[in-house]
Amino acid sequence: MPAIARSLGCLLLAAALSFSAAESTLDRLAKLASNLTEGNGQGAASVFDSSLKQFGEIQANLDAITAQSEIVCAIDVVAELEKDGIHTLDTDWVLQLRSKGEHGKLENRRERIQLEMRQMKGKWKITAIDKVQIFAPLQVR
Repeated sequence: MPAIARSLGCLLLAAALSFSAAESTLDRLAKLASNLTEGNGQGAASVFDSSLKQFGEIQANLDAITAQSEIVCAIDVVAELEKDGIHTLDTDWVLQLRSKGEHGKLENRRERIQLEMRQMKGKWKITAIDKVQIFAPLQVR
């Protein structure tokens, strides 16, 4: 086999392997859930497009709940549709928030949330979300 053909074959194989290893929307949502569970508000916020209208509110609330709570988060994708590079996802979220305070208040949240995701600079970002109140800080009663 000529050297050029061998080199081209290696390049195509490398491209195919890197493409198959590319991050999916599910991988990105798993990263969001993992960041929340680890108490990493900034990491969780990085999954959202910073030009999203509610980004400031989302970022502030993520910082607040990760500072005040121990979090267990699960996000299940119920359905995903793709059109013109935009993925519309119907998701089921479960958040368990336990206050880091003295009395350790526990709050369970469950919401069906609609998301839109697009690839931006090689990473999937949430570009639309219909229920940002899932990230609301715990209320002292």
